[in-house]
Amino acid sequence: DDLKEIMLHRFHKLDDPNLPIGTPGKWYHDQVYGRKNFDDDDRIGTGIVLFVWGAYIECASLMIDSVAMMVEHEFQDSLINIREELDETRKATANIPTSDYTFWSQMPYTLGVLRETLRLEPPGAGVPRFSHEDFALAGYRIPSGVGVMMEPRIGNNDPSLYPYPEKFEPMRWAPKEKQQGVSASEESQCPFRGTALKNGPGSWFPGGFGAHKCPGVPLAELVGKMFLVKLATRFDSWEFSGQGLDNDGKIKYVLIPVKIPPDNFGLVFRAKE
Repeated sequence: DDLKEIMLHRFHKLDDPNLPIGTPGKWYHDQVYGRKNFDDDDRIGTGIVLFVWGAYIECASLMIDSVAMMVEHEFQDSLINIREELDETRKATANIPTSDYTFWSQMPYTLGVLRETLRLEPPGAGVPRFSHEDFALAGYRIPSGVGVMMEPRIGNNDPSLYPYPEKFEPMRWAPKEKQQGVSASEESQCPFRGTALKNGPGSWFPGGFGAHKCPGVPLAELVGKMFLVKLATRFDSWEFSGQGLDNDGKIKYVLIPVKIPPDNFGLVFRAKE
């Protein structure tokens, strides 16, 4: 309730119609304020809290999971590829500032690191949906009231979709043509290159699919790219500090119902010389 009150206060500071649309939060304010079914502060406040919470969950979870995934899969090759991809992107987009989204849309390998992370460590299981009537699905009769759930982990570990699905291979998500940050010799020897891109729509859905797809996933991927680039350019390596881990040395996630890293999870970074 306290967070809702704070967010409502910030929301109503944007009521001034003379504020430019570029003011942070103004576009969202104008889309929601006065809209049917969003005409009371309680509903607006709840919507804002869920929006902020969702963005935090997706971004924080993906950033931590990606660096943890690189720790577990001997990440020096990934670091080198991210750095080389950044250098080539800067050359190819010399007139585009890093504040422009176009700059960050050029990095398929770095995006591949994030998507492999989401594939191997999806933030949660699917959310069940219910029908008020019996219906047929893929030859099965589903009675009314029975939950039907899209479970991402089943497809994510299907070898017919992802060869050797247990392997962390960012090149699955890189198109076949020559990619930034990947040498010609490595590219020609990579049997995984572009394989994930051949799968049809709905084969990969870390944040759901269709009308109920989580809008936080693209945001998390964008923030995650920036995060990985910053780490790769400033640090040579990192490792778990030992805090926030279970008895097997894995991250002890908080399940709410999607998983997020615990507040006490720690990493130790080694700066570049």
